[in-house]
Amino acid sequence: FLADLVWWKGEQMAVVEVSVQVDRQDVGRAERRAATLRRSGAPVIALVIGEQWATLEAREQAQTRQVDWKVGADLSEGFLAFRRSKNGQPTV
Repeated sequence: FLADLVWWKGEQMAVVEVSVQVDRQDVGRAERRAATLRRSGAPVIALVIGEQWATLEAREQAQTRQVDWKVGADLSEGFLAFRRSKNGQPTV
């Protein structure tokens, strides 16, 4: 109930934090909420969505902690793969 959005694609889901300016706290929240669901066995990715990065460090933290993103025109490979997937499975 605390995530801004839970996005289902077939069997996979993304736990999403949404902010106009994505900061380190958004990245940390997405990471923690996805980790909680993973412990229950759910196939989930952590994702942040926003208009811009608050700091360069926030983007670096997302990369380090394996949190995917769509921030303005900046799209992570994981976000693109999730979007391209069909029923939660990557397309070949």
